Amino acid sequence: MAGTSWQIRSDSSKGKLMAAGSLLVGVLFIWLACKIPVHDSNTVAAMWLGILLAALGLAGIILAEGVVTTVYPEQRCLRIERRWRWGKRTLLVPFDAVASVNIARVGSHSDGTPSFCLQIERQDGKTISTGRWSTNQAEMRQLAERLSSEIGCRCRGGEKLLIPVALGNVAVALAAAVALYAGWFYFSVGPWCPAMWFGTTPPVLILTAFAVLLALLRRIRV
Repeated sequence: MAGTSWQIRSDSSKGKLMAAGSLLVGVLFIWLACKIPVHDSNTVAAMWLGILLAALGLAGIILAEGVVTTVYPEQRCLRIERRWRWGKRTLLVPFDAVASVNIARVGSHSDGTPSFCLQIERQDGKTISTGRWSTNQAEMRQLAERLSSEIGCRCRGGEKLLIPVALGNVAVALAAAVALYAGWFYFSVGPWCPAMWFGTTPPVLILTAFAVLLALLRRIRV
């Protein structure tokens, strides 16, 4: 029936599964790198790849949230509700404040199967993630066109990934965690040297600091 509200729900279960897999693979890389007796550039590269994968997995678990976007045609607004472990936040977005509905592409066909995420771009340039994604571009295109038609705005898709605040938090937390470890090593152990990146201490301290910083940023910047 015309004017009836409808919802777009995020794919949180798929996100959690991918995050857990990334964390496990990262921990495995770190463990294997620490087991190698001779530490060379390849070992360091493997360990840092493990740290990166583990950090991304940890970020996915910490940032795990359920997003429900409710479309109200009669009221001409969107109600976006985000739920996570610490509570929830609700945002009301008038149709007039929406510039476009975007299908952001992550990856390319040359890298493997790309994913397509549904995002809402406001008139002020800010991007809101709906949490809905799929490897089926036609499915996402159909959903995006329905939403853009309801709002009365443009529908854009597949060109690039518009980075939301959450991903910026991950980058800031990871960079700050590495800097904190480097500072701790310099003042507690001694001058910086290649050996500072070997062993189990770097990944443990960096990932611990990363988790704490990301949780703090998550409370400040959503």
